[in-house]
Amino acid sequence: MRKKKGKALNYQVSVERRYSRELRRLVRDMTKDSRDAVLSLFDDTGRRKDFLETGGIAQAAQSILDIKKGQWNAFFDMVAREKVQSLINRLLRESKASCTSAVKPLFDEVTIKMDAMTPQMKEIFQASVNQGVDLIKSIPSQYFERISGDVMRTITTPTSSLKELSRNLAKYGEMSYRRANNIALDQTRKAYQSFNRQMLDNAGIQKGIWVHTGGTVHPRHKHKAFNGKEFDLAKGAPVGDDGGYVFPSQEPFCRCTFIPIVKFS
Repeated sequence: MRKKKGKALNYQVSVERRYSRELRRLVRDMTKDSRDAVLSLFDDTGRRKDFLETGGIAQAAQSILDIKKGQWNAFFDMVAREKVQSLINRLLRESKASCTSAVKPLFDEVTIKMDAMTPQMKEIFQASVNQGVDLIKSIPSQYFERISGDVMRTITTPTSSLKELSRNLAKYGEMSYRRANNIALDQTRKAYQSFNRQMLDNAGIQKGIWVHTGGTVHPRHKHKAFNGKEFDLAKGAPVGDDGGYVFPSQEPFCRCTFIPIVKFS
């Protein structure tokens, strides 16, 4: 049986970088605004203000945290779906172009039309949007959960200092910043490769060759060992972290891709 290989389905890094910048900008604005609000509890010398006329500093701190959490949860809720839908639409266009190019070497003088929006593609589109929206909306909730304890401890514990609080706020802000970046990179690859697999399946292509791209500090050894091996596009390859079958880019931070192939008798 003769086997023909197409081209590797490499995604456009510019798409994920743009999305990452958008999410990180949102996080930067949230953490700066929240930090400024929390630090207003202290005077210019770093001493706690008393807020005696409004019930004390603990009540003032809780009020600030509640207000900022509500404001930023509402803002992320408002922008999440628009951001994600814009991303998924871009990935759908990229996938259609990539798949069209990838299968050209497979069929001599025959153009395979990639129908982008079959019912299955619509399901992938909606599932990708919903998952992306949920992840974005979780960013402010997680951030405020992290900082609330530190803020309250600082204002109620005599030995705690403004310097320590400022350091912790910066640390939690950086954690949210990195998480936003990881969400962008991970969701971009997952959605892109999900579209690719379905689009190729629609075209009757059922097999692929796993391509381990590396580029991470801790590469998955199972993925690396499976490089160049054939797998079923409907089933995946037995290289999952838990021993199960997975697809390229399915597991967290996986950068692997694949090459479509067809076999002729």
